Amino acid sequence: MHIAIIALPHQQKIVLSKPIDNAVQLSWIDSFTDVVADAYISLLNTESETNSFKHLDKPVFIHSLSQLSAQLPPNYIRINAWNTFLERETIEMVFDKSMQKSVDIITQLLGWKYVNCADNYGMIGARIVSMIINEAYFALSENVSSKEEIDIAMRLGTNYPFGPFEWAEKIGINNVVQLLNKLGEENKMYLPATAFIAANNKLV
Repeated sequence: MHIAIIALPHQQKIVLSKPIDNAVQLSWIDSFTDVVADAYISLLNTESETNSFKHLDKPVFIHSLSQLSAQLPPNYIRINAWNTFLERETIEMVFDKSMQKSVDIITQLLGWKYVNCADNYGMIGARIVSMIINEAYFALSENVSSKEEIDIAMRLGTNYPFGPFEWAEKIGINNVVQLLNKLGEENKMYLPATAFIAANNKLV
């Protein structure tokens, strides 16, 4: 099976670290437009670029947390490829029931374990971590503690791999703010803290 993948160098290493079946031929590419493959994967932030893939009639795995599968073609499989999430043992996905067989075959060949989540913004892990990061920014704005101390407290107190501010930097502050804004359309409790928005604006 030929699988074409758009990925950053560190994402390529993560994909190659999995037990890939010998029957898989991987192509690392910059664009799907001129490549014929049995399946396509984009691990980049493709929230605004999905229209460019719509001509494909094969399974298309895209990193997408701020869209719903109901808004995409049925051959699209949404995955959470945020930094620190792609390397997890189990990858979160959302896909139409018609794609079940294809997803099972492809993930088995790639050595991926997955969970099919409900079709919502952020799936499970990203939604939770975004809220934790947002609450940390609220605490920072209220002078509860410093970034460093909050990170230490979360790592030691909850055994999380990273503190909330560390996590925000690894994921990308703009990515987290984008998801929180999308979640905030459903429920205002998700809207990003003022300090979080300010931190994101400094990067723009």
